Amino acid sequence: MFSRILPQHRSLDYSRAGGPEQWPEILEGLRDLDEHYVGSLEKLQKPSDTEFESLLRRYGFVEQADRVNHTRRHQAHDISQAIIAARRKS
Repeated sequence: MFSRILPQHRSLDYSRAGGPEQWPEILEGLRDLDEHYVGSLEKLQKPSDTEFESLLRRYGFVEQADRVNHTRRHQAHDISQAIIAARRKS
């Protein structure tokens, strides 16, 4: 999937990017992601635990579950915002 949105000629730009605000320009395939993908990103932004995070908590890995939860929500948010920005530019 990632190779569909990052053309090979932009891989160096991606590795040098300062952050998600540059993704709309570098990840050329962002604007082509369908609504199913965008809907999945919305679900990933919810604060409730995923099955994996719940499993971590059940076995006492609370700090790790918190970190995974935080990272999941923020990365999904950043990707959603990059898609919105990419669609505006097209």
